[in-house]
Amino acid sequence: MIQLARLPKLVATDLDGTVVRSDESVSPRTMSALKRLAASGVILVGATGRGPRLLDMCRNDVPSADFLVLGQGAFVYECRYDDTVVQLADRSVDGEILHEALRLIEAEVGPVRALAEPADPDRPLTGDPMPDWPWPAVRLETAPRDVAFTGPMVKGYFVSDHHTGPELLVAAQDVIDEDLVTVTESGVGMLEVCPVGVTKAAGIQVVLDKFGIDWSDVLVFGDATNDLSMMRAAGHSVAMPNGHPWVQAAASEIAPRATTTTASPSTSRRSSNCRRRRRPLHCMTGALPLRRTVGSRTTAADPLRPGAIGHRLLPGGDPGPSPSQTARPGPSSTSTIPVAPFQRRSGFSARPRRARPTRRPRRRAGTPRTGRSRA
Repeated sequence: MIQLARLPKLVATDLDGTVVRSDESVSPRTMSALKRLAASGVILVGATGRGPRLLDMCRNDVPSADFLVLGQGAFVYECRYDDTVVQLADRSVDGEILHEALRLIEAEVGPVRALAEPADPDRPLTGDPMPDWPWPAVRLETAPRDVAFTGPMVKGYFVSDHHTGPELLVAAQDVIDEDLVTVTESGVGMLEVCPVGVTKAAGIQVVLDKFGIDWSDVLVFGDATNDLSMMRAAGHSVAMPNGHPWVQAAASEIAPRATTTTASPSTSRRSSNCRRRRRPLHCMTGALPLRRTVGSRTTAADPLRPGAIGHRLLPGGDPGPSPSQTARPGPSSTSTIPVAPFQRRSGFSARPRRARPTRRPRRRAGTPRTGRSRA
């Protein structure tokens, strides 16, 4: 359980590998925790490397989010209660700049496969063949590079058959000028080349400026190297236990492990040959199966006790009942309170109840009496 001195004003969380599990789903328990967090008045932001083409998928994964930061921070959306979305930020990079960055990287590490994501949603992602593309819902087309890298772009994707994503990131940082583009990696084996100055922290800054919130009042969750910018800027940061070592080193604390499930290939939104190995942790408010001992009984720890995220205070500072105390326990409850069997009271007789005597049917009106008549 995350212990904070005060309730954060804004919570930002990565999606894939942090909230979204390896079977591409979000557990009902995490959904409930995010919903309670948003209901407590905390601004909830989902920050992901997914492009704007996957906006609807992001809204389905975190429906309680007030804002969504997409494209590694290039696009910021406000999700309103009337189911409308307002775009607050839109950053793009010229395709020629991405093409130049591609030439510099190939001169350093050798041939790579490259894709360009146009800013125009009507144009498909084009470039080299990408057999391990992790988003089957996004349409790809093969095209020459001089055609693919033309016009405004969201970002470029570079993949090497001989180097991992973090290795490509280190090599790109050595040869690419920071004033040209921003390079990052999101844990799926791809180097992502974004517009200059685009990071998740920059996207979250748009939301902070809107409400006048300081980074010291921000709590973030992440697992991959593209989360480093917001992990270092936040007042408190939590890394996933199987996240990248750089992320764990930058975090304020590391979340404990939790059990995950694996879905069948037919239920997964990713291709079966995707090289993603990270397993997410449901470490948001109330999503960890922590336990505490009360007397001789073991109970599920209350995720909304004083000092925890989302704890409600009544006027005067009196802590009110948490949802775990007032809500009716469902089938997914983690409580292990033993229920004592029914005890028969002492002196209670186990003899069967005596049957009541059968009543004689009532005489209907106009019917003569039976039996012996009067003299």
